Amino acid sequence: MATFANRNVNRLNLHSGLVQLSFQIGGTFTGAFFLKNGLDLPHVFLVLAAVLALRFVLRPILLAISPTIGLKFTLIIGTALVALQYLAIPQVRGLDAALAIYILISGIGNVFYWTAYHAVFASLGDAHARGRQVAFRQILGAVASIIGPAAGGFMLALVGPWAAFGTAALAALISILPLLMIQNDPVARLAPPGAYAAARKGTVIFLVDGWIISTANTAWALVIFLALGQVYDVFGSVLAAAALAGAAGGFVLGRFIDAGNGRKAAALFGIVTCLVLSAQALAGFDATRVVIVTILSAVFGGLYIPAMMTAIYNDAKQAPCPLRYQIAAEGGWDVGGISANLAAALLLWSGLPLQAVLLIAIPAVIAQALLLRARYN
Repeated sequence: MATFANRNVNRLNLHSGLVQLSFQIGGTFTGAFFLKNGLDLPHVFLVLAAVLALRFVLRPILLAISPTIGLKFTLIIGTALVALQYLAIPQVRGLDAALAIYILISGIGNVFYWTAYHAVFASLGDAHARGRQVAFRQILGAVASIIGPAAGGFMLALVGPWAAFGTAALAALISILPLLMIQNDPVARLAPPGAYAAARKGTVIFLVDGWIISTANTAWALVIFLALGQVYDVFGSVLAAAALAGAAGGFVLGRFIDAGNGRKAAALFGIVTCLVLSAQALAGFDATRVVIVTILSAVFGGLYIPAMMTAIYNDAKQAPCPLRYQIAAEGGWDVGGISANLAAALLLWSGLPLQAVLLIAIPAVIAQALLLRARYN
């Protein structure tokens, strides 16, 4: 099967599964931990905006380093920094020095990690099997999303933050091992003609994605945590159950896209996600309603990422320089994410409920569905 014939992609997907495990053990609880340790809701969104702003400003450093060491080692540096960021979290107690250290490490780490990761996946993957390769990554991520929140929640509740976030850091470090065996593609020191122009459509798609993720995903995670009484292990168990409910959706959709159904997948994503966001906003903070909506939302969670990333990776692979394509696209993501987090903070400071943040994602979802449908023409 083409999905598994590419050993470089298999190793990269294994790495992705381990990084996702580290995120689910630690990153999933970052906003909740901040909320329980001295930050209010607007501050949580402002911290995320600060990380993205730092990432946006520092991204050009990749062009000073990557041409010398190649894509693989750029990604390895990013992974090590992602691990390090988790070790700053247990010390945060409000707006303090530990929080500033976290923002700094996270901003730098994300510069290296996500830009290099998407460039490597685009470069090493196969256009004809892209949907399935992305979807298999989602399956591994789903397994991590079942194990990680449950493990992280119980560690936070029973052992403490150093155990949970330290385990997250260890999982990220272990994820470096598969990367040692992948191909190290070079990066041109000078930008080839059209290197950035090739990313125009991808940059717009990523900008809208940054808005969606920074509003819908972040706000809903905080709604769940608050609705469940800010209890870590209960929060983690609900997230694990939701991940189990949605585990197979991405793989099925990946095959659907590879069969030439990208336009239908994009339209279905738009319709279903608008309905999901509306249901989330109406659920309030009633624990039973929130749990039911969380699990139902997860069933349809596989609609989006394969549809979006199949288009992005195929475009990046054909671009003159995959890394510069991702630099431009990730810059768009940062602009969308910064804007969304600032808008969320302003809404909350104005006295509106957290559910209002979910609703401002809906126009972006509609725009993204139209962009993706056009991309699959």
